Amino acid sequence: MHVIPAPAVVASPHPPPDPVEWSLRYLSGSQSTTRCVAAVAEAQGGCVARRQLMALGCTARVVHRMLERGYLRALHRGVYAVGHLPRTHLAAWWAAVLACGEGAAVSHGTAAAGLALLRPSRRLHVTTPAKRSRRGIATHRADVERVYVAGLPCTTVARTLVDLAGCVPHRVLESAVRQAQVRGVLDVDAVGIVLLGAPRARGVRRLRAILDDPVALAPTRSREERAALEAVLQAGHPWPVVGGVVPGTAENVDLHWPASRLVLEIDGPTHDTAVQRRRDARRDAALRLLGWRVVRVPAEHAARAAALLPAPADA
Repeated sequence: MHVIPAPAVVASPHPPPDPVEWSLRYLSGSQSTTRCVAAVAEAQGGCVARRQLMALGCTARVVHRMLERGYLRALHRGVYAVGHLPRTHLAAWWAAVLACGEGAAVSHGTAAAGLALLRPSRRLHVTTPAKRSRRGIATHRADVERVYVAGLPCTTVARTLVDLAGCVPHRVLESAVRQAQVRGVLDVDAVGIVLLGAPRARGVRRLRAILDDPVALAPTRSREERAALEAVLQAGHPWPVVGGVVPGTAENVDLHWPASRLVLEIDGPTHDTAVQRRRDARRDAALRLLGWRVVRVPAEHAARAAALLPAPADA
């Protein structure tokens, strides 16, 4: 599938309340220091920075004792996991941001994963306004606009795509752009503004080419669907509705042309099972009763889909 299975991601332009200030205001006096540390860590993927511990009233001796007892686990210089080592990508991202100091934000492939544009990878990228060097983290120096996903500071979608253009293969960049388009977070004007500030950045031409390609931005759900879409357009067919519901039904199909009542389905391996074949047959029969012509093409022959459709003049 083209769309990465993931919960809806809400990226807020507003920073969340500072967890240390919140803890000192609402928990100090009524809770132990340990509870305050736990509250701060809960807001940061289970991680806490040494500077935050000091702000909560922990002395160097107390921090050392927490490390000895296993309540804190060192992750980076001055950054600790509370209670146990990180078990999620979010925890690792938080640890990297905390390790890089004030103003840091995950960027490049890490931000793309946080924004649900790409799958997470082991390599961590963080952009900071000041020069930083941290073992195990690819750091980049820039003063960038940030958004917040579950409180985690990330570069904006536009900035993330520009950063990706200079460090990932073309197919990965194209996938990230399509994810942004499908999820409704692609702002071409915002990308253009970022590009104006970095006209010589690596990969700018590739990114512009993708943004100017309507097939690349179409909400297709697989590589084969995109190949079929490109093939039918080159054969002279008009633009179809991509991934939409057939009028008068509840059926969501790959491509269809309402004017000619034509449906094109690209069948992947899951359609080879007996159960799925029966379902497809029932759905196709229902569509034909409503006057629709249904054409099914195996995924491996998607690039030749146009040859199986009626001529454009007859469609």
